[in-house]
Amino acid sequence: MKHKYPFTNAIVFSLVMRDPCRCRGLLKTIFSDRKIRDVRLHKDYADAEHTIIAGIESRKVRLVVLFADDESWYDIELQVRDEHDLPKRTRYAHACLDVRELKAGDGFNELKPSYVIFLCCFDYFNLDKPLYRFELFDSKNGLPLQDETYTIILNSRSSEADMPPALKELFGYMNEETVPENNAFLQDLDHSVEEWNTGEKVNIIMTLEQEILIKEARAREDGIKEERQRNEQENAARIRRMHDDSLPVDTIAEYMGCTPEQVKAVLGL
Repeated sequence: MKHKYPFTNAIVFSLVMRDPCRCRGLLKTIFSDRKIRDVRLHKDYADAEHTIIAGIESRKVRLVVLFADDESWYDIELQVRDEHDLPKRTRYAHACLDVRELKAGDGFNELKPSYVIFLCCFDYFNLDKPLYRFELFDSKNGLPLQDETYTIILNSRSSEADMPPALKELFGYMNEETVPENNAFLQDLDHSVEEWNTGEKVNIIMTLEQEILIKEARAREDGIKEERQRNEQENAARIRRMHDDSLPVDTIAEYMGCTPEQVKAVLGL
């Protein structure tokens, strides 16, 4: 890879894709059969650096890009590693998108078609397809629900020969950072990635990366503490139930694998 922080770095992805022209170029690459109107970056993501930092501070980092045009909403995310939870991630993304966009007092018919798009550097379904598209429908009757929610999952590792040339070039850039001479979209994208790998901008990425690592470490520590507290509460409840059933303290201690003194402390004896 020619960049220390390539396009497939989650932070770089969130920073370079805030540009509406690049987003439109990406959508045109994915939806080769659709006319993509001018898109607008969601107002909450106008300052990507601020958004990432605010997310870190609120302990809710989602490195996501939200765009809209007059007809649809788009949630675009990058997934480099298979965390074995992609379907649930897409479900969560759709829920966040609808809750964010439906204002108080709006009717449900105000909801626009929504597209949740995951750019993956792996084949989650192991069918070697470059693109998977999902819609809700009645599996028994083949009846579409027509709720206008669409999930698009791209597999940059696909070896399928007849995929659209623009999509193949996008995958080449994701996998190996190759930039075709006649692909203006990828040239512009690579230029922006290069800018974020030089000068003061690379220091911003390094700082954000470090803060995210710290946030994740704290989340793990909090998770361990919460699990420990939950186990202690459950064990205390078991001790009280056994005491209510008139079991001796020594018997409770032996069953719970603790000392009689610990049992007495729970029971306040």
